[in-house]
Amino acid sequence: MTATSTPVRSSTSSTPTPVEEQEVLDLISRGLTDREISADLALSSSTARRRVERMYDRLGAENRGHAVRLGFERQLLTPSNVNPLPGTPSLRQRQVLELMSHGKTSDQIAERLELAENYVRKLARDLYRRIGARSRPHAIRLGFEHGLLTPAGGERR
Repeated sequence: MTATSTPVRSSTSSTPTPVEEQEVLDLISRGLTDREISADLALSSSTARRRVERMYDRLGAENRGHAVRLGFERQLLTPSNVNPLPGTPSLRQRQVLELMSHGKTSDQIAERLELAENYVRKLARDLYRRIGARSRPHAIRLGFEHGLLTPAGGERR
């Protein structure tokens, strides 16, 4: 492959191409688990997990939520959801969502916002329900798609 050619998908290769890693990132951002990613891409669970880990390494991501933020910031992910959110998150829920998108754990968010960790977890569960998210990465994707989050340096709608 030359420097100007497009990467070719190769599901039999032991080293995933950037296209394959981007595909994994998209599935993560839609809230799929490792098991669901494995089934969706017809891969063994260990191969799917390796692709997730390589994608983290390539992006410099701390976790799935952080990977989704970096994917939007680097334009590897683009908004695709045109459906309105079922509900509007509260200010506190938006603060939690913002910190989640930077890879912060519930414990770190609780410390930063000076809240009990259990309360942060409740805020997250309520946020997921309010916006129709399956998981933390999916909530972050929906946040970008609906202007609750913006890439670094961007303006909120």
